[in-house]
Amino acid sequence: MTTRIGPVLLLLLGLLVAPALSAQEAPGWNEEPYAQTLTLRSGFSGDPRVVDVTPGGASANPLNGPGCVGYIGYRPDVVVNYSAGSFDLTFSASSDTDINLVVRAPDGRYYCDDDSGDGLDPMLTIANPRSGRYAVWVGVYGESGEYVDGVFGISELGNAVSMGDQGGSGQGYTDSGSARTTTPAPVRSSSSTEIPGWNESPYAGSMTLEHGFSGDPRTMDVTPGGAQDNPLTGPGCVGYIGYRPDAVVTYNPSSFDLTFSAASETDINLVVRAPNGRYYCDDDSGDGLNPMLTIDNPSRGQYTVWVGVYAESSQYVDGVMGVSEVGNAVSMSDRGRAGQGYSGSDTARPTPLRVSSTEIPGWDENPYAGSMTLEHGFSGDPRTMNVTPGGAQDNPLTGPGCVGYIGLRPDAVITYDPSSFDLTFSAASTTDINLVVRDPNGRYHCDDDSGEGLNPALTVVNPSRGRYTVWVGVYGESSQYVDGVLGISELGHEVSVSDRN
Repeated sequence: MTTRIGPVLLLLLGLLVAPALSAQEAPGWNEEPYAQTLTLRSGFSGDPRVVDVTPGGASANPLNGPGCVGYIGYRPDVVVNYSAGSFDLTFSASSDTDINLVVRAPDGRYYCDDDSGDGLDPMLTIANPRSGRYAVWVGVYGESGEYVDGVFGISELGNAVSMGDQGGSGQGYTDSGSARTTTPAPVRSSSSTEIPGWNESPYAGSMTLEHGFSGDPRTMDVTPGGAQDNPLTGPGCVGYIGYRPDAVVTYNPSSFDLTFSAASETDINLVVRAPNGRYYCDDDSGDGLNPMLTIDNPSRGQYTVWVGVYAESSQYVDGVMGVSEVGNAVSMSDRGRAGQGYSGSDTARPTPLRVSSTEIPGWDENPYAGSMTLEHGFSGDPRTMNVTPGGAQDNPLTGPGCVGYIGLRPDAVITYDPSSFDLTFSAASTTDINLVVRDPNGRYHCDDDSGEGLNPALTVVNPSRGRYTVWVGVYGESSQYVDGVLGISELGHEVSVSDRN
C-alpha cells in the first residue's frame, strides 16, 4: 500500500467518530501495554524517546476514518503518561513492513495514521496535547495475526523514528554463556492466552528488589509442578504449571538485565510474566534440564513467575528459583537458603488484595478527616493527619488484614505524584486499629498489625499516580471511635501516637 494519508484527528477535524460509542472504542485501551509504559514531562531528554515494539495483532482496527486500517492488538503496545507543556506531541513508528498507528488521547479522542512517515511508516502530531494517558497501538496493514519487528517513538520536536533506532528497549533473551544458540522473542500474550490466576497471591512468596541488591542470586524455595497445561505457545512454553504463580518479584531496575533461573532434580520449566504483560518461557537453557532466561532492559514493576514440570499433570517436586542481575543461575545446593526482601532486608511485604465485586461503598465520597496532595520527594516525611479510627461498617473485603470496622466514607484521601519511591501508609492509636488503602488502580491493600504493637502499616510498591483512598478502622466493636493518627512516607517511616497533634 503506497497511498500517503495525512494524520487524522477524529472528531476534532470533523470526522465524527465518537469515541464514547462502544463500537468505536478500541477494546482493551485501558489494559497494561504489551511493550512498555513511559512517563514523560514536557522538555524530556532523549528526543525522540523510543520503545521496541512488535506491530501486529488479531483484531481488525475498529475505528473509522482515514488511516484507521489494518490489524492491531487487543491491548495497547505502549502507554505514555505525559505532563504537557507548550510543545506539540509527535508519535511515529517504523518497521520493514507496512504498519500503522492508533493513538488514544487522554480526552478519549482517537488519532490514526497509515503512511505519513518515511515510506510506509506512520507518523502523526497532536497539537496542544493534554496531560494524561496516551494509549498507542502499532498495527500491521497486511494480515490478522501477523507480528513484525518495529520501533515506536515519541517527540516534542517532530522527530520520527527509523529502524536504526531499534534497540532502545530490548525484548526477549540474552546469551549469557549458556547452551542457548538462538534468542527467541518473548511470547506475546493476548486476551485468549493470558494465564489464568496470574494476579493471584503466589504459592511460595513475594520479594521486592532494588537494583544492585545484595545476595545475588536472590533465591526462593519453590515446589515446581501443577495441574494446568501451560496455555502459552512458543519456544520453551511446555509442561504443567500451577493455577497461581509460584513467586512474585517486584523489581526497581537500573542498567542491569534480569535473569530468572530454577533448579530441581527433575525436568522443570519456567514462565515469567513481565510488568508489560509479555510472557517469557524457557525449558532447558540452564544447567542440564534446568530453565534459565534473561530479560533485557527490564521494566519496573511486578514479575510473575511459574515453575512447572515437563512430565505429568499434578506432579510436584522440590526446587529453587533465583533472580540475578549478573547472570547467576541457581542450583539445588541453593535450596534452603531462600531469601526474600527489599534491598537486602529479609522482611517480605504482603501482596495487595485485588477486589472487584467487593468495592467498598462510599470510596469516592469526601473523607472525614481531610485530603492532601503530595509530590514525590515531599518534605516532612512522614506527612501526618489526625484521624478518628472506627466505624459502623463491617470491612467488606476478604484477605489478610481485612478485618474490623470502618467508616461509611474514607478517613483520608491522598493525591500522589510518584517517582522512584515506594509509598508507606501507617496509623497509630492506643487501641487495636487497622488500615485499608484503595490505590488509583482500584486495588485494595489491607493491614492489621504489621506496625508497632497493634498498629497497622503497609507499603505500596511502585505506586501509581493518582488518588489513594484511606480508611482507618478499629478491630473491636461496630461504631467504636478512638483517637489516632495517619502517616504517609516515601522512606518507610511509620507514625506513632506521639505524632498526633
